[in-house]
Amino acid sequence: MNETGTNIVSDRDGHFRLSKLLKVLILSTILVVLISCTGYSTIRYVKAGNPTPVYPYTSWATASDSIQKVVDMCESGDTILIGTGIYREQVVSEHQGRDLAIIGIDVDSCIVDMSGFPQFDNVRAFKFRDNLIMENLTIRTIFYPTNHSGVWITVQSGVSNINIKNNKILGGFYKSLSVWSSTGEILGNLVAGADIGLETSQNSLSGTMNVQENVFFAVLGV
Repeated sequence: MNETGTNIVSDRDGHFRLSKLLKVLILSTILVVLISCTGYSTIRYVKAGNPTPVYPYTSWATASDSIQKVVDMCESGDTILIGTGIYREQVVSEHQGRDLAIIGIDVDSCIVDMSGFPQFDNVRAFKFRDNLIMENLTIRTIFYPTNHSGVWITVQSGVSNINIKNNKILGGFYKSLSVWSSTGEILGNLVAGADIGLETSQNSLSGTMNVQENVFFAVLGV
């Protein structure tokens, strides 16, 4: 506060607020684009610990308290917006061919935490057969060797189209990213502490997988 009583925001605080505002504006722009695109119609919300979840979860006030609940009822083209909080669950989808977007509002505070699962159980944070967009999530486990996996994409036949972007997959995962028979891109993710950072396998129908600008730190293999 200066001599006239006017509040003065420091450069550091101003930069922080501007950064948060830009994140919100960018996310809002993405959502507007998704809504306007053919096939991406309904936004459904998830908020950790929400005391008033109400189906079909189409506002923050009625947001689901579980990612899995929303994944189970989504139609092709839906977007799931994940609010800040910690989600301690496995998320599984067998809807091959369904188009689905899962987007966190902030990569550092939208956390799927596998550290409470038994260390050597074969569990996966996300196991999907869908055509999947996944952005702005932190997926973590303990920083010791486990049988856990982060994101596991597999299909029974044909291919999946994926876009896995700007996520953090942290801890002693056996496989952080395992992507089978898919086309699309894996872009700008941070993977740290895993046994296998990225595993891919293509079949004769798979197109090009664009893998760029990812950071793999302290992983045994890619």
